[in-house]
Formats: sequence, C-alpha cells, structure tokens
Amino acid sequence: MKSIILPLIALILAGCSTAQFDNGWEKTKEASYNAATDYVTWVPAAVSVALYATDYDKDITNYFRDHHWIGGEEDDEFYRAINHYETLSTAFLIDDPDYEQKGKRALVEFTGLEATKQTSTFLEKNIHKKSPDGTNNGSIGSHHALDHFASSAMNRRNVEQMDIQEWGKYTLNTISYTSASASALSRVQDGGHSFADQLVSASIGNFMGLFLHDLFMLDATTNIALSLNDSEAKVHIGFRY
Repeated sequence: MKSIILPLIALILAGCSTAQFDNGWEKTKEASYNAATDYVTWVPAAVSVALYATDYDKDITNYFRDHHWIGGEEDDEFYRAINHYETLSTAFLIDDPDYEQKGKRALVEFTGLEATKQTSTFLEKNIHKKSPDGTNNGSIGSHHALDHFASSAMNRRNVEQMDIQEWGKYTLNTISYTSASASALSRVQDGGHSFADQLVSASIGNFMGLFLHDLFMLDATTNIALSLNDSEAKVHIGFRY
C-alpha cells in the first residue's frame, strides 16, 4: 500500500495534465482571489507585519514563554487530533451527489494537507530566521500553524456545504480554528517560533487550504479510478475544469 502516497500527493499535477486551461486559468484566478481576501489570510499577515516593524513580536513571544496559556506537548497532540479528525469527518458528512464526488473531496483535502506539510518544511529549511530559544534557524514555517490552519480552512468549506443550523456551523468552525490556534501557540510557548512567525504560517496555511479546495471542488468534474494488486494500490485521477 505504500505506493498510494505518491499518486495522492501528485493529485494537483494529475489535474493539470488533463485541464482545459482556458477555463482553468479563470478558476485559478478566482480561487486565488477568494483565498487572498479571506480575513483569516490577510488579518494575521497584516498583524505580523506590524509586529515585525515595531519589534513588539519579541515582547509578545517572551510573554507567552513566561506565561503558558495551554499545556505542553501531550496537549498539543490532542489539539492536532481534533483539528485533523474534524476536517476528515466533515468531508464525509457532506451530502455529496455520489461516491465519486466524495472520493474526490477526500483526495483533494488529503493532498492539500500533504502540500502544506511540504511547504512548512521548505520554509523552515530555506528561510533562515533564528528561533526564540536559539536552537535552530527555521523559525518561519511551522507545521503546528501552517498545516492546521490549512486543515481548518478546508474544514470551513466543508461546513459551509453541510445542511445544519448556523449555530452548528459556527460551533464546528470555532472548534477547528481554536485547536489550530492552540497548537500554534504551544510552539510559541516552547520557544520554537515567535508569535509573528506563527501568524505568517497561519496566513499561508489558510490561503493554501482555501485555494486548493476552491480550485478543485468548485464546479469541477473529475474521474477517479482505483487499481489494486498484491503489492500496491494506485489512484488514477483526472480533472476537467
């Protein structure tokens, strides 16, 4: 089953191979605009710029390192589990028209999470900013913020399509974004990232989650086929925008 991972990660590339680019480019612009203008994208980005410019980032970071609002590593695992399991659950609770659409949704969101994980790693390795505790130079790019806020963004799109009361939608989104925020803050407390660094990662994660979800889930069609044999499973995916 190990060979199923690469086809899943290659979901977006597979989509591009069969896309009709005339309409696809318009969808890409629309998805980019929606993600960039979302308040969970631009508000953290704007606040982080202000904190860097005024040097208040160090003061806020030191405050959270001295005054722990949430628990340690064990509690962080709990926050991570809530965040990802809720996104997975809402993906399957949506009343999609058929199993093909349900499978597509799951694959898009799984690939979105893999893409954000790789983005976090890339930023950590290529943007050299010393962490507050001085142990590494990868303070920009946090799995605890970028990955989880991407998950919360995709979860929000799922919740929007669920046939439930507004208070239920509000509750689900609050739980998701609260768990993402708690996980991000835990790394500030540990000295792994500054407060503004986590805001940057949260902004990038929210953008990526909304962009990838909207690009492939809004008015798009897809063909999905699964082939199995004794040693491997392959997912064959094609998108038409």
